[in-house]
Amino acid sequence: GEAAGWLTQAAEVYEAWAGARLREPIEVLGRLREAAPTEPVPEIRTGTPGIWMLWEIRPHGTAGLRDCYALFVTEDGAIRPDLAERLWLLLSRADRVEAGPPLSPGEWERLMALGADHAYAACSRLAPPDTWRAPWLIPRLVVRSVA
Repeated sequence: GEAAGWLTQAAEVYEAWAGARLREPIEVLGRLREAAPTEPVPEIRTGTPGIWMLWEIRPHGTAGLRDCYALFVTEDGAIRPDLAERLWLLLSRADRVEAGPPLSPGEWERLMALGADHAYAACSRLAPPDTWRAPWLIPRLVVRSVA
């Protein structure tokens, strides 16, 4: 699926940067720290203002079943899967990513809620919903898209 292609591309970029091989592309998620609300947010120029987030999910909270998904939320609150994919590709090819200010506490809370809402569907693709109660969810990367 889309995430597998994104992870393969991210793993290739990571391996070139780190000079180390990963056993499988999903391991790149474990090389990213958990995003934190007080950290500066990377910024990339895309022409569409908003926030892009990469989420790691696990239905059981174990390493066995894990996946990821990206969300892009425009400044006016629209969720745009097409732009999430486009921004992932731009990030992997970007020559320049700037550091911007952290998200406000309100922005962070709103994005965490959106991530949680979308995690249920993503976890259902990994394991039958009757085998887990709530998704284990980690924001791995937050990027601000600017015009």
